Amino acid sequence: MALNCTGLDDRQGSFASYVDKLRNASDGDFTLAQQCKSQICTALWGGGNPDISGVGMSVGYICSSILGAGLAMLYLLSKRSTRIKETLVLKLLSVFDDCATFFAFSIQIACIVVLARVDYGITAVSMDDVTVRVTWTVSVLTLLPLMYTLILPGMTQPQVGGCPTKSARKASSSSSNRRDLLFSICWACSVYSFMSRMIESFGKNPIGADPDDDLTVAEWKTLQDICLAGISRISSAEDRLINAFGIMAFLILSGVAMSKILMAGIRRHYDHKMQQYQGLISKSRELVSTLKLVLVAAIPLLSVVRSYFRLQSFQATMIHTLGTQDSDGQWGFGQVVSVVVFLPVLVEACFSWYEQEKEHTEELDDLGESITMPEPHSRISNSDDADDDVSQRIVEMSPSGSTAKILRNRQTM
Repeated sequence: MALNCTGLDDRQGSFASYVDKLRNASDGDFTLAQQCKSQICTALWGGGNPDISGVGMSVGYICSSILGAGLAMLYLLSKRSTRIKETLVLKLLSVFDDCATFFAFSIQIACIVVLARVDYGITAVSMDDVTVRVTWTVSVLTLLPLMYTLILPGMTQPQVGGCPTKSARKASSSSSNRRDLLFSICWACSVYSFMSRMIESFGKNPIGADPDDDLTVAEWKTLQDICLAGISRISSAEDRLINAFGIMAFLILSGVAMSKILMAGIRRHYDHKMQQYQGLISKSRELVSTLKLVLVAAIPLLSVVRSYFRLQSFQATMIHTLGTQDSDGQWGFGQVVSVVVFLPVLVEACFSWYEQEKEHTEELDDLGESITMPEPHSRISNSDDADDDVSQRIVEMSPSGSTAKILRNRQTM
């Protein structure tokens, strides 16, 4: 029997409706799926979606993860090193948070739109099983880097001259409240993706032996053997592990979001009482933040990133095996935006470095102009002390190689 492959390349509606279409086309003989292997397997597993798992989107996910982790570690190093300015790192973290929040919010809205269309059976075009799982993963993946700016103490109470001023505390509080609010909004948008994952993972399985099931286990195994021949499959244990990582990461995000909402209410009504414990809190803040940075943010982020690339690799291998077009390699508007969305962080870093070098050069020029020769005879006995004092001042103000140049000019005068 020849199988008509027309209309079998995309799932227009729910999984059940596609199975009915396939059953009607093959008269219940799923071994005939071999004749339309490319169309059927693409509809069930392959195809991809460039707006979710494209190469540009992957670059955006990696930039978000690496920049967040790198700036957070740089901030912790700035607490122990005089060569790294804490204020500069905090400025970069603030710019990164704005970019990452915009990126995360956009992804959450996109996830809601595509998952709602699949969950309610409206359309499942380009949203096969693997792509749906990738969507669940990126919903969490884009939120995790936002936690760096939420758990670092400098982002909630920056130090000005060693002691927080009243204006600095007010500005910091306003910025922190805005940051917490935007994170809470992004987290609230991700709830739908989480519920979709939970219903799909722990709801009724459409594959089984019951008469109401869409497919029998034997029929599903037949389709798997046809589509996944020669491909390293995602085992049941690995699939459960991917789900566990995603659920764990979302629960951690939920804990952070709920704690921020709770602390906002506490600060509003009991801020004057909490100031009594500020000294004790500040002493342990750095150690606690380091532990939270590793446990609360880094570990879930690494596990979710691994899940994302495992799913994407599986899908890419299947597409290559089937010989179909890899849509994830196609560049579109969304992919370009995801690549350049973090460009302001690089621009801010370059501009801050330029301003710092310019200010440093001006300080050295002012110091060089202030150096005067000692008067003859009257201060000859104190010339060595004056030279030592001037040299010490120059060393304190210039850690770079320009110190030696000024000292050489001073000695030749």
